Amino acid sequence: MRSRELIEQTQVNVNNIRVIGAAIPPEKPTNLSKVIVLALGTLVGLALGILAAVALGVLRGEAATAARSPTGSGEAARA
Repeated sequence: MRSRELIEQTQVNVNNIRVIGAAIPPEKPTNLSKVIVLALGTLVGLALGILAAVALGVLRGEAATAARSPTGSGEAARA
């Protein structure tokens, strides 16, 4: 892969290249701030964690056990 890039680079004719305009850095950042990305990541991670816990509880049948128990807790019904 790298050898192909080197071969192509040697074949490029650099005599007809012109700079149209100077590069100007942006005045404002173009992406989201680190605080927003961190907050969104935390919220999405929390939501996915809760969803995974509920899904595992349903798959294991713990939700049905907790609903049938008079105290509402599956652990108290087993004791």
